[in-house]
Amino acid sequence: MKIPHIFPQFENDKALFVVTGEFEAKFYVAENGEIFETKSFSLDPREEAKEKQAFVGKKGGMQSLSAVSHHGAYILELKNKFYKKVGKVVENIVSEKKINGLYIFIPEYAKNKIVEKFPLIAIEKNKGVYTGEYTKHNPLELLEMIKKNDPSLVLR
Repeated sequence: MKIPHIFPQFENDKALFVVTGEFEAKFYVAENGEIFETKSFSLDPREEAKEKQAFVGKKGGMQSLSAVSHHGAYILELKNKFYKKVGKVVENIVSEKKINGLYIFIPEYAKNKIVEKFPLIAIEKNKGVYTGEYTKHNPLELLEMIKKNDPSLVLR
């Protein structure tokens, strides 16, 4: 989509916008007056958890019916899997598209866990971290936040 002229146009450089939630991530690239979604993915904890659940017991026998689930440990494992995948996607996009600037929109509770999975080349290009849940926001709303917080960006 075209970037309105009231926002930075990213004419001389390419910027990557990394927008994550708890199990959802979107990646936008801004360049030459346009911003577009380059990749997105999400992990569904319910779907992923099916293989980790078990049922133990006998029907009508001497043993009682029971179910086993390591939900807490599994959710932690799933989050780590998500964090690694975000880091890998960032690394691929930064190297393939020759990104000059990185803007991260991330929930406060996951900030350190996800950013530590980013490669050093991406960390060096970091222009700002915005904490909050922004996965449902429009890319223009993200540009508005950047414009408010970074007055050094030149508007053309």
